Amino acid sequence: MMSAPVFAAHTADISQPRALSAHHGAGPEKRCGSPVSTPALNSSPVRFGEAAMDLARSLPLLSFDFASEADARFEEQYNCFEALAETMRDLAAKPDLSQADLFEKLNPMILEAAAKQPLVAVLCAKYGWSFEDADDLYVHSDTLMELGDQIALAEKRPPVESLADTLSILAANPNLLEGRLCEFVSTLATTCAATHAGAQVALAKMGLAAGNATLWARIEPNRMMLLSGEFARLTLGGQHTPPCTPTRRTSSFSMMSLSESTDMPRSRSTSRPSIASEPVVDRLTDAPNLPLLADLFRPAECERLFVRKLTLCHTLFDFSRPVKLEEKQIKTTLLGELLQHAERNEAIFTEAVQRAIVACLAANCFRGLPPLPEVVDTEPEVEYTEPAWPHLEPVYGLLVLLLCSDVALHADIGITPRFISQLFGLFEARDAREREAVKVIAHRLYSRTLAYRKPLRAALTNAFLRHAYEAPLAFGMLELLELQSAIVDGLHVPLRPENVMLLRRVLLPLHTAPLLEQYHPMLSRCVVKLAQLEGSLVPTIVAGLVKYWPATAGTKAALFAFELEDLLSTCTAADFAPCATTVLRQIHRCLSSPHFHVCMRGLSMLDRPVAQALLADHPSDLVPLLTLVAGHARHHWHQPVLDHARTLMPRLLALRGDSLGDGESMSSSQSSLESAGSSASSGVASGPTPMSVCCTPPEQRIFDFAAL
Repeated sequence: MMSAPVFAAHTADISQPRALSAHHGAGPEKRCGSPVSTPALNSSPVRFGEAAMDLARSLPLLSFDFASEADARFEEQYNCFEALAETMRDLAAKPDLSQADLFEKLNPMILEAAAKQPLVAVLCAKYGWSFEDADDLYVHSDTLMELGDQIALAEKRPPVESLADTLSILAANPNLLEGRLCEFVSTLATTCAATHAGAQVALAKMGLAAGNATLWARIEPNRMMLLSGEFARLTLGGQHTPPCTPTRRTSSFSMMSLSESTDMPRSRSTSRPSIASEPVVDRLTDAPNLPLLADLFRPAECERLFVRKLTLCHTLFDFSRPVKLEEKQIKTTLLGELLQHAERNEAIFTEAVQRAIVACLAANCFRGLPPLPEVVDTEPEVEYTEPAWPHLEPVYGLLVLLLCSDVALHADIGITPRFISQLFGLFEARDAREREAVKVIAHRLYSRTLAYRKPLRAALTNAFLRHAYEAPLAFGMLELLELQSAIVDGLHVPLRPENVMLLRRVLLPLHTAPLLEQYHPMLSRCVVKLAQLEGSLVPTIVAGLVKYWPATAGTKAALFAFELEDLLSTCTAADFAPCATTVLRQIHRCLSSPHFHVCMRGLSMLDRPVAQALLADHPSDLVPLLTLVAGHARHHWHQPVLDHARTLMPRLLALRGDSLGDGESMSSSQSSLESAGSSASSGVASGPTPMSVCCTPPEQRIFDFAAL
């Protein structure tokens, strides 16, 4: 048997890997889990080959060990918070990125960072992130940069401070606390209870268990705001002790008791009021104990007090019964103070106050409207008044002041597509003052921020389609069409396909809906404005009016005739060229109507220059119209129609003469028309009387053109 040194001497070229491992400071025995033994061989070539194969099998273990060491160093240098923030900054520079791609790239990184710091999940939900589906995302590229900066700083926050910020965000946006976010908040509360004695006491005081996500899902916004203040005070105390460490019991979580139990220097007492020394107020009846907003001078204290009072105003009351009158008056006084302070001080509209205002409006105004009676009087002698209007008016006023101010709106104040959909549901309220307030809010939202325009248009279209095809709205259609009219006024040519689709599938079918008399002027204005912007839409509009033209309802037919007359007075003859025959036949139908309003509109349409230009291009359609106008000029029971027909008759005869090109033919045509009119007035049986012509359907009328 050869000894080991002899093996090393005879295999100098094969032993180079051993020298390489020694150069790195550790052999395979130290790096791998099991030592690699060097076999002792004799001079047999067969045994020598087996030893070489064993050594070759050990070499991949060395390479795997080096790779695992590199992975460990990479994991030490990798920071999921910085990587997520950097990725968000990169994606913020790509505004054309779809929501699905955004969800695919960021959601795994967000979940990884949220597992280490649950505040990340709350921040993302605050900016409109959804952890389940990309279709529910409401995150824009212009907010990704701001969200990335906040996530980069979230890692360094202690658990108690993170929980305080989390509860503050959720108190202003209570609808965020659901599903996966409850688990993140519960995990964060468990961490706080394990690292801070005061946190465990504060949670127990509110009746919350740190690891119970079900309790966190049912917590009220005002309790979250109070608990946020408790944890904020614990953060100011700066003392993090484990729960097992005995601490001095405190009677309350006020700033005075915390300053006594810590080494923080006490501030010099002043006569200026401060909300830090006030007791915790969690009921509306305790609101008079809070200082007035006008007595505070520090902006931070004024902001916190404003948000606290708004949170107290989430309390709702039943105005159908005379109960809790004192509490109702307290809330009315509180809302009046908030509205007065917001009118005088525009700087109060910070991000936290904006979220609180939106949350307060959602808590007070988004409610189930009372059912309407079976017979609804759309024009009552006495206007209906909402009993809860003293509490609703200041809440609407706060949001209107915010939207009308010069303060920039933050992207995460809680105005989501769901909020906009619920806001449009308030257009069905019976109180006209509430509908007007909702209209102003929707209009200001549309004009202030581009991000809100798409959900606003979607909610508007849904309301129109519901009125046209499902359940007609007894109230609110006029305000909705006023909002649509303002949107149409801001359109530019060429119109986008979605605007053309709105005309075809929404505005034109609204002509068949009930209660058309209430909102037709505004509907006609929207349709005519679209035709004025895009002349190629005139044939589409004319075809829609002819399709939905009422057959027996004379009052409704008069509205259609008014709209067609507005089209003739707004658009040019070139726009009506593709549908000239249809327009002239519809004018003939109006002149044949027994309803004097419809007949008067027909005469007014013939008096328009565009209609006369169409008659000059289509002389074959002039003769039937001349016959009807001549009959109305001879006799008609309504004097304005008779006078208008006699005024219009010479102009039509002039058009007839121009089309014939001969004065003699014109005179003969006029005499024949007069004879036809006289025979009609004398009741000659040779031809149809004007009344019979008026009452005969258009498709059954036969005109004797040979007599002309």
